[in-house]
Amino acid sequence: MSNKYKYPTTYELKEILSRIANKTFLNRFAQSRGVFVTNVNQELLANVLSKLFYDDSDLEIIRQEAYRENNSHTLTGFVVKSKKKNFNLKTIYERLRETGKGGIGVILNEVTKVNDDESYDYKSSFEYIKTKPGRIEFLQNETNFFNFYFKDLKNGAWQIEVDSSKSTDTKEIKNLFTKNLPMDEYGLELIDQDYLTSDATIVFFDRLAKEGLSSEWNFLDVKHLTVKRGNDIKDNEDDLDELDAEEDLDSKQLSKEELTGITQAILEGKNLREDPFVRDCEGKGYKFSAMTYEFDNQNTPYVISIKAEFKGRPKVFEVGIAEVFEKTGIKGIKHPTSLSSKENRTVRSIFWNNAKVIYESIRSQTKCQ
Repeated sequence: MSNKYKYPTTYELKEILSRIANKTFLNRFAQSRGVFVTNVNQELLANVLSKLFYDDSDLEIIRQEAYRENNSHTLTGFVVKSKKKNFNLKTIYERLRETGKGGIGVILNEVTKVNDDESYDYKSSFEYIKTKPGRIEFLQNETNFFNFYFKDLKNGAWQIEVDSSKSTDTKEIKNLFTKNLPMDEYGLELIDQDYLTSDATIVFFDRLAKEGLSSEWNFLDVKHLTVKRGNDIKDNEDDLDELDAEEDLDSKQLSKEELTGITQAILEGKNLREDPFVRDCEGKGYKFSAMTYEFDNQNTPYVISIKAEFKGRPKVFEVGIAEVFEKTGIKGIKHPTSLSSKENRTVRSIFWNNAKVIYESIRSQTKCQ
C-alpha cells in the first residue's frame, strides 16, 4: 500500500510519541510488537520506540492516535505574579526539577527553548501518577502526562498554558508552584467563574462568540450550551470528573430552537441578556457553564467547533476543539478532518488568551461599579 506521507525522522517519531500519544497507548503498541520496556517514563519509552522501523500500517496507527489525543486535549492556564520585577519562573521550575520537589510519582521534564515563530518562550512536560481506590482493597494507578508552556509577561509575571487531557493536569502544575513558593510574595491569576455573577457569565460567553478568535474566523452558530445553577461552594476534592458528574444533576441543555434563538441574537449583535430564554435562566439563578461555537475560516476551507467550558471546583476555564471540517467542491460540502498538532494548540491558545482579556475586562468593570 502506498503512503502519501514521507517516512518520519527519528526526531519526529520521538516528538509524536513523547508529546502527543499517551503512555498507555505506547505500552500497548510496544508490547503488541514484542517490545517490553519497564520502569521508564514516557519520554524514555518514546526514545526507544523512535529508533525502530515501522511499516505503513504501524505509522497509520501512530498517526491516528496522535490525532485522537490532539483532538481530545483542552487548553487552560494561569498567571504567576511576583512582587519582584526580575522574577523568573523558568529558573524556579528548573530548580524544583533538579531538587526533586515535584513529589512522589511526579516527573518534571526539562525545559526547552522554542522557535521564534511561537507565541511562548519555553515548553516542558509533566508526568504524574494519580492513585484511586479500587473496587476491592487494591489501588489503581493511572499515569497522566501533559505539556505546558512558559511565557514571560515581564514585570514579575509569567503565564503558564497547559495542554491537558484531564482537568486534574492544571491542578498538578498549580500545586507544584503553590506548595513551593511563599504565596505571601506570589499570586496566581485564573479565569475563575466564581468571580463572575450570572449576568457577567452571560456577557463573557456572548463576547467569546465575537472576540474569541481572530478576524479571519467568522462566527456561524452555537452548537451547544449548558447552564448550571450558581454554586459558591469551593471543594478541594481531587476527582474533578466526579464533581462535574454531580453538578450535571443540576444543569440543563438547550433545545435546538433555543440555540437557534441565541445564535440569531449573536449574529444580529444583540445583547444575549435580552433573549427571553436567557432572561428566564438568569432569573432562576442559572449561570452559563459551557458553550460550543462554530466558526468558519475566511482564508482556508476549515470549519471548526470550539468548546469553552468552566469545569471542576474551583471552576477551571478550558478550551477544546470539538470538531474540524474541511469544505470541498462548489457547494462547500463539509468532511471531517484534523488540524495539525501545532495548528490545534495555536487555535486553542488564541481563544483562551482572548477569553482572559474578556474576563479581565468584565472583572474590571464590575469593580468600578
